Amino acid sequence: MAEQPGNDHWENFRIRTIVFSPNDLKTKWTITIRELVFSKEKLQLACRTFEEKKKDAKELIIKYLFSSADSTSEYPSRT
Repeated sequence: MAEQPGNDHWENFRIRTIVFSPNDLKTKWTITIRELVFSKEKLQLACRTFEEKKKDAKELIIKYLFSSADSTSEYPSRT
């Protein structure tokens, strides 16, 4: 049986995050949008880590995702 070709179009994964947070004076809300790019291997590792740690601290997972992405982009904030 011939070996089937790999699924080449799933090499990079992009996750866009949107965070709503109050400004310092708590008079307006700020929207921050970031894009994270993961290789397939790093996304699989991040997912495994999330499954292991999700009960402990959601905030740590978010920081881990930002630190383990192959690249990140931040878009201008809007208030």
